[in-house]
Amino acid sequence: MRVPLADGTLVATPGMPDVDLIPSLLDASDVLGTGWFAAVAAEVEPGKTVKGPADWFTGDVYIDAVAAAPAPSRMSANLVHFMPGARTHWHRHPLSQTVFVTEGVGLCQRRGGPIEVIRPGDRVLFEADEEHWHGAASDRLMVHLAINEGDADHDVVHWLEPVTDEEYGAVPAGSCIGTAHTAHLVGEL
Repeated sequence: MRVPLADGTLVATPGMPDVDLIPSLLDASDVLGTGWFAAVAAEVEPGKTVKGPADWFTGDVYIDAVAAAPAPSRMSANLVHFMPGARTHWHRHPLSQTVFVTEGVGLCQRRGGPIEVIRPGDRVLFEADEEHWHGAASDRLMVHLAINEGDADHDVVHWLEPVTDEEYGAVPAGSCIGTAHTAHLVGEL
């Protein structure tokens, strides 16, 4: 059996978990869309809101499963709640990720690109293996629906280093955080 580590790499294990435990581990891993190790590390109980692990997020983040299709599908959708100032670490997805903002004001950045402000109704497509981060503005919460697909090895995400306070604080002047502003489409589906 191979299990994903927190960084998304797969490692072989010498034995199998108890057979009766496997279905609940798989259900739990689908909640976060990141594999067996992630489910165990986050102590996921299916149907419950879980706190996002500190080795994936800075600040307080909460995750609710919206959809975790049964095999052979590898799709998952999670509603992710970022408290003000909370954000993901840098990460990438082998088969891309779409986020759809439902509430609040958020920020996102592709490696080497500018920080962009995202608002309710905005869709952001992060291309396959594109390093990026996303989260809430410093003074606003943000909620988004994250839609992911696992690759053939069921990898959904590869976690990288935390976004530094300097990187997070580089919001462009005139970005209109917290004021009335026309939402924009960051990526197209």
